[in-house]
Amino acid sequence: STVYEPPDRMAKLLEQQIANTISAVRGSLPLAKAGVFVAVGADARFAADQVGKTAPPTGLSTVNTGNLDALVKHCRDKTPEQLAKAYGLAFADAETLNPALLVYQALLHAVRARRMIVSRVSMRDGLLLDLAHQVTGREDETLSVGVAQSATGMGKESIAHEEMAEYYFLNGQTHEAVEQLTLASKTPGMDFYQSSRIEARLQQLKSIALEEDKEKRQ
Repeated sequence: STVYEPPDRMAKLLEQQIANTISAVRGSLPLAKAGVFVAVGADARFAADQVGKTAPPTGLSTVNTGNLDALVKHCRDKTPEQLAKAYGLAFADAETLNPALLVYQALLHAVRARRMIVSRVSMRDGLLLDLAHQVTGREDETLSVGVAQSATGMGKESIAHEEMAEYYFLNGQTHEAVEQLTLASKTPGMDFYQSSRIEARLQQLKSIALEEDKEKRQ
């Protein structure tokens, strides 16, 4: 078998490298203001499968900070061979797992997000194509080109906010859902049907949010 540095020592070296990189990035990017952290790729999907929660309508998963911390702690003292055996991973995937989890953990804390959102697509597939497939139910070359050209199109923008609103609502975050629908309602160029549907759902969620606030105060 391959000889490795002790896993914990390797993890500490990686953490220092990651911390240095993030420190350098902070000079040009306001990471603490990001608020939302979206991850794609096999390692992110592994984390979601182990300690995440999935919202069926969107296919998106969430991994909260505490659960990710626990997963990192559990994996960091294992060699790639041990990880491959424990989780049934290909050896090549096991070799990249700990470095990737440490990066996700550091970034999640850096952006001060409460959870990591994980898409089931790969970087190659792309988040936009995933969204388009959910919305239209189709996946072909023409659609791929259309999505790339109209990623910021008015219709897609409102649909994206609607999708996120339902995702937040299903995860018990009603106020965040209201915020997303409020953004959707302000999208210019929608037809009467779109705007009416969004407004009706917005009012419904606002009422639910008010009831939730009342219950919290009691």
